[in-house]
Amino acid sequence: MRTSEDSLFFPTGLKVDLNLPAGITNTVATMEEIRTLLNFILHLSLITKEALDLHNVPLLLTQDNHLRRFQTGNSIYSSQWSKLLPDRKNLFITKFIKEEAIPNEYVQELTIETLNMYLQESEIYNCNYEKKSLLSFELLTYLLGSYSKEKHGNKTDYVKKLEQLPLLPVQMNGENTLISMNQITHTIFEPLNGLSGVNDALGKVFKTTGVPFIKIFNFPKSSTTSWAVEAKQFANLHNFFKDCCTNFDDHQSLLNLICILSQENRNISSYLKENKDNLSQHLQQYFKYCDPAKIQLNSMKSLPVFFTGEKSCTNLISADQVIYCNGTILQSRALSHFTLLDGNNDEQFMSNLNMKRMTEYDVYMKHIICLLPNMDNSEQLDHLQKLQSIHAYCYGDEKQNLEGRLKSTRFIRSESGGSELIEHFIHPQTEFQ
Repeated sequence: MRTSEDSLFFPTGLKVDLNLPAGITNTVATMEEIRTLLNFILHLSLITKEALDLHNVPLLLTQDNHLRRFQTGNSIYSSQWSKLLPDRKNLFITKFIKEEAIPNEYVQELTIETLNMYLQESEIYNCNYEKKSLLSFELLTYLLGSYSKEKHGNKTDYVKKLEQLPLLPVQMNGENTLISMNQITHTIFEPLNGLSGVNDALGKVFKTTGVPFIKIFNFPKSSTTSWAVEAKQFANLHNFFKDCCTNFDDHQSLLNLICILSQENRNISSYLKENKDNLSQHLQQYFKYCDPAKIQLNSMKSLPVFFTGEKSCTNLISADQVIYCNGTILQSRALSHFTLLDGNNDEQFMSNLNMKRMTEYDVYMKHIICLLPNMDNSEQLDHLQKLQSIHAYCYGDEKQNLEGRLKSTRFIRSESGGSELIEHFIHPQTEFQ
């Protein structure tokens, strides 16, 4: 049975009883009439500034072209977000309505949590790429238009509430694609005017190794919007993600990403350990200019970016004793407990990590001469040849100190197999060789 109120909206003589909600074409009203009448009421409320009670008023037209009654607490949302849920038009009020005059209890805010719920229930995971791409753009527009720092807090956390929805537009391995929204922090932001210097060098290597870069490739073209307006809209959308993505202005965010990639991305791990395309060298150049107080030094030390040779790098997270030298020290058996870093490392970068560069002379005086007695003849010979080279470039006190140290160290093998001082085998007046 129709209610007496509903009956006014239907033509008489129908064989089938109809009640609201109902398709607008089944009623005696038209969409334009409903819109006009509702806008008239809303306009009056804006003028009089009186509280508007729309409860049970049969003027709610939704985008599925159904006429309904306004009810408090109903799941009805603003028309501006209707493209986000194209299969749920019943959730959105019709367009061309003065929505700002409708009390919040009748048209609710479409929160990101609610939107995520509806999208997770949709066919988004199974729909084709073109449909995903269009929906991706609408979602980015929603994020830009709905986010408020005061209301929602951290922007990255806000975006990550969309979880694994595959709608984040990126460029990866030279191709435009869509990845999960919660991968936003694993995505690099590149300014619209491009990168320069060491940032550009790093960016090229990251692109080669398949790291995703945010790329708004699905921006729709309009025949009615000027180029200048479109350019501004595009820039606003692109720049919205700077605070969410990894970006080169934030050293710690890039460090966090590289730490993750070094564990998950075999290409990155290989590039770091072997300094391919000078990746480790570029990273040292990049981090040398950062404020050490603003990065996690242990995270930095966990990366294999420390040179032990021209094409070999290691991490320092489990290093027992680290020696940073301006030259190259032979990593022999007796020195296996040392991590020997050579002159390929950037001095300022190492200084930021509280590591002071030593000379070859200092390294031998402090760490190696005392280990000569523990070496076999062959290992001793290798280091004595290096010491001979160092001695040749020593002068004054340094030369005397080196000679004195060698003379006071028992490392010369006797026939009995013991270790003796060198003075037992040379004449006291003989010049030290």
